Amino acid sequence: MSAAEALKAKIDVCDDLYGVAKGQPESALDRGSLAPADIPQDIAIELAKLDPGEVSTNLTRSNGETLVFLMLCGRTAALNEETDRETVAAGLRQQQLTGLSDSLLEQLRADARIEYK
Repeated sequence: MSAAEALKAKIDVCDDLYGVAKGQPESALDRGSLAPADIPQDIAIELAKLDPGEVSTNLTRSNGETLVFLMLCGRTAALNEETDRETVAAGLRQQQLTGLSDSLLEQLRADARIEYK
């Protein structure tokens, strides 16, 4: 853990990791972009806690023998390539209609007069 803390102190941006990992196997430094569904759950949970540029040393592998050093380099909005302009427009229209109908229903309830005989 002390080595991880020393490493953490040397790194300010994601590109600093390349200098630190020099001489390590390719698998030691994975700087890839993945869809949230493709990230292992424990790593996704830990990354969700970080702001870009922050580091985590809270995860281990191999029964605690391997420390996972995570640094969030950035986030991008997940793109759904199957969604087209018409689908988005229809969804927005539906939201607007739902809002209008909720408003009308609220007004009708406010104006309702119920008599019991």
